[in-house]
Amino acid sequence: MKIGISDCSLHFADDPRTGAQHMIERTAAASAAGLDSLFVGDHHVTAAPYYQNNVILACMLDEWGSKPFGVLYLLPLWHPVLLAEQIGTLASTLTVTKTLNFEFGIQDREFGKSHMLNFLIMAKFNT
Repeated sequence: MKIGISDCSLHFADDPRTGAQHMIERTAAASAAGLDSLFVGDHHVTAAPYYQNNVILACMLDEWGSKPFGVLYLLPLWHPVLLAEQIGTLASTLTVTKTLNFEFGIQDREFGKSHMLNFLIMAKFNT
């Protein structure tokens, strides 16, 4: 059995640097504990600081090493060209497998009544 960590990118901290540092420290601890994979979520328009997943993931990868990792994208909230540029830039710097989770219109409270599509797509990039 393989066990990984999915680190929430939403943190209730007085100083945003503290939340970012906690995410990086948790990554180091998960790596030292021998966990198999690292994932980062996606949040937008929250009541507390959240960390943009591509940027914080790049910081976390310094502590993670060459094990598999991934990131979640809530697609209704991303412009497709911007997302493609960010994924391509991050992927161009990597030497390991990256798993991308794309979610479309999952919950009423997040996406209103649009119900775009209700499924999950996972893609793996071997760089």
